[in-house]
Amino acid sequence: MTAEPEKTLSALERLLLEPEPPARLVIPPLRRGELCPQCGEGRLDYNGTLDLACPVCGFTSGGGGGCT
Repeated sequence: MTAEPEKTLSALERLLLEPEPPARLVIPPLRRGELCPQCGEGRLDYNGTLDLACPVCGFTSGGGGGCT
């Protein structure tokens, strides 16, 4: 019996067999009362422009919904 030679892939074959892109990380939206994602100490609450804000570190999240 003769052993078959090991098959090597050409550059074109390697390009066509590229692995799938990595899965996208899904981050749930922030909500009022959750721990701050930046400092982990303060609880998020809405400020005067309807952004979620941390009273401890000043982190804000949101586009500003308007004046309250």
